[in-house]
Amino acid sequence: MRAFVPWKFFKKLLPFNAELLNDNAMLVRACGAKPADGSVLRSKSFLLFGRGVATLLPQAESLAQGLNGKKGYVMEFVQRRDRRKVDYWEVQIASDQTRPPQNWEIEVSSFEPDPDDGIHIKPLVKQEGRPGQYIYLACVA
Repeated sequence: MRAFVPWKFFKKLLPFNAELLNDNAMLVRACGAKPADGSVLRSKSFLLFGRGVATLLPQAESLAQGLNGKKGYVMEFVQRRDRRKVDYWEVQIASDQTRPPQNWEIEVSSFEPDPDDGIHIKPLVKQEGRPGQYIYLACVA
Protein backbone atom coordinates (compact mmCIF):
# COMPACT_ATOMS: atom_id res chain seq x y z
CA MET A 1 0.00 0.00 0.00
CA ARG A 2 1.29 3.49 -0.85
CA ALA A 3 0.62 6.59 1.25
CA PHE A 4 1.96 10.09 1.67
CA VAL A 5 3.94 10.61 4.89
CA PRO A 6 4.20 14.34 5.64
CA TRP A 7 7.00 15.67 7.86
CA LYS A 8 4.32 17.02 10.22
CA PHE A 9 3.47 13.39 11.12
CA PHE A 10 6.82 12.98 12.88
CA LYS A 11 6.31 16.24 14.79
CA LYS A 12 3.07 14.80 16.25
CA LEU A 13 4.81 11.76 17.75
CA LEU A 14 5.66 11.63 21.44
CA PRO A 15 9.31 11.37 22.54
CA PHE A 16 8.83 7.75 23.62
CA ASN A 17 7.07 6.61 20.40
CA ALA A 18 10.29 6.02 18.49
CA GLU A 19 13.27 3.75 19.02
CA LEU A 20 16.36 3.90 16.82
CA LEU A 21 17.71 0.67 15.37
CA ASN A 22 20.74 -0.29 13.27
CA ASP A 23 21.29 1.55 9.97
CA ASN A 24 19.16 4.47 11.22
CA ALA A 25 15.98 2.45 10.93
CA MET A 26 13.27 3.48 13.36
CA LEU A 27 10.63 1.48 15.19
CA VAL A 28 7.48 3.45 16.12
CA ARG A 29 4.92 2.12 18.61
CA ALA A 30 1.63 3.69 19.60
CA CYS A 31 1.53 4.85 23.22
CA GLY A 32 -1.21 5.52 25.72
CA ALA A 33 -1.63 6.36 29.37
CA LYS A 34 -2.80 3.72 31.84
CA PRO A 35 -6.00 5.10 33.43
CA ALA A 36 -5.12 3.89 36.96
CA ASP A 37 -1.77 5.64 37.38
CA GLY A 38 -0.88 7.42 34.12
CA SER A 39 2.05 5.13 33.33
CA VAL A 40 2.97 4.76 29.66
CA LEU A 41 1.55 1.82 27.71
CA ARG A 42 3.24 0.81 24.44
CA SER A 43 1.65 -1.25 21.68
CA LYS A 44 3.04 -4.66 20.76
CA SER A 45 2.53 -3.92 17.08
CA PHE A 46 4.70 -1.27 15.45
CA LEU A 47 5.79 0.59 12.32
CA LEU A 48 9.31 -0.12 11.11
CA PHE A 49 10.62 2.81 9.08
CA GLY A 50 13.49 1.74 6.85
CA ARG A 51 17.07 2.89 6.76
CA GLY A 52 17.83 6.57 6.79
CA VAL A 53 14.45 7.98 7.84
CA ALA A 54 15.68 8.57 11.40
CA THR A 55 18.53 10.74 10.12
CA LEU A 56 15.95 13.20 8.81
CA LEU A 57 14.04 13.59 12.10
CA PRO A 58 16.25 16.31 13.59
CA GLN A 59 15.34 18.33 10.49
CA ALA A 60 11.59 17.57 10.65
CA GLU A 61 10.71 21.10 11.79
CA SER A 62 12.34 22.79 8.80
CA LEU A 63 11.30 20.01 6.43
CA ALA A 64 7.66 20.38 7.55
CA GLN A 65 7.81 23.99 6.39
CA GLY A 66 8.34 22.72 2.87
CA LEU A 67 12.08 22.93 2.32
CA ASN A 68 12.54 22.87 -1.47
CA GLY A 69 8.77 22.39 -1.84
CA LYS A 70 8.87 18.80 -0.52
CA LYS A 71 6.51 18.41 2.45
CA GLY A 72 7.00 14.66 2.83
CA TYR A 73 7.47 11.44 0.91
CA VAL A 74 5.35 8.77 -0.69
CA MET A 75 6.10 5.60 1.22
CA GLU A 76 5.19 1.95 0.78
CA PHE A 77 3.57 0.07 3.68
CA VAL A 78 3.86 -3.72 3.81
CA GLN A 79 2.23 -5.70 6.61
CA ARG A 80 4.43 -8.38 8.14
CA ARG A 81 4.66 -10.62 11.21
CA ASP A 82 7.83 -11.16 13.24
CA ARG A 83 9.03 -14.44 14.75
CA ARG A 84 7.12 -13.65 17.98
CA LYS A 85 3.93 -13.47 15.86
CA VAL A 86 3.62 -9.70 16.40
CA ASP A 87 2.11 -7.83 13.46
CA TYR A 88 3.99 -4.80 12.17
CA TRP A 89 4.19 -2.55 9.13
CA GLU A 90 7.44 -2.15 7.22
CA VAL A 91 7.61 1.37 5.78
CA GLN A 92 10.07 2.35 3.04
CA ILE A 93 10.37 5.48 0.90
CA ALA A 94 8.95 4.59 -2.52
CA SER A 95 11.51 4.62 -5.31
CA ASP A 96 8.97 6.28 -7.63
CA GLN A 97 7.87 9.53 -5.98
CA THR A 98 5.89 10.61 -9.06
CA ARG A 99 3.23 7.89 -8.77
CA PRO A 100 0.48 9.28 -6.48
CA PRO A 101 -0.66 7.35 -3.38
CA GLN A 102 -4.40 7.72 -4.27
CA ASN A 103 -5.09 10.26 -1.48
CA TRP A 104 -3.84 8.04 1.37
CA GLU A 105 -1.95 9.86 4.13
CA ILE A 106 -0.65 8.75 7.53
CA GLU A 107 -2.27 10.28 10.60
CA VAL A 108 -1.85 10.08 14.38
CA SER A 109 -4.58 10.85 16.90
CA SER A 110 -5.41 10.54 20.60
CA PHE A 111 -8.88 9.36 19.62
CA GLU A 112 -9.87 6.31 17.64
CA PRO A 113 -10.83 7.46 14.15
CA ASP A 114 -14.47 7.10 13.15
CA PRO A 115 -14.56 5.21 9.85
CA ASP A 116 -18.06 6.58 9.17
CA ASP A 117 -17.11 10.28 9.13
CA GLY A 118 -16.50 10.44 5.36
CA ILE A 119 -12.92 9.18 5.52
CA HIS A 120 -11.72 5.68 4.68
CA ILE A 121 -9.46 4.38 7.44
CA LYS A 122 -6.73 1.72 7.44
CA PRO A 123 -5.61 1.12 11.05
CA LEU A 124 -1.87 0.54 11.44
CA VAL A 125 -0.95 0.65 15.14
CA LYS A 126 -2.99 1.51 18.22
CA GLN A 127 -2.73 1.62 21.98
CA GLU A 128 -5.83 2.21 24.04
CA GLY A 129 -5.56 4.35 27.17
CA ARG A 130 -6.59 7.70 28.58
CA PRO A 131 -5.49 9.19 26.29
CA GLY A 132 -4.71 6.49 23.78
CA GLN A 133 -2.90 6.79 20.49
CA TYR A 134 -3.95 5.65 17.04
CA ILE A 135 -1.73 5.65 13.95
CA TYR A 136 -3.61 4.99 10.72
CA LEU A 137 -3.86 5.74 7.03
CA ALA A 138 -6.74 7.99 5.99
CA CYS A 139 -8.18 8.49 2.53
CA VAL A 140 -10.70 11.18 1.65
CA ALA A 141 -13.79 9.48 0.20
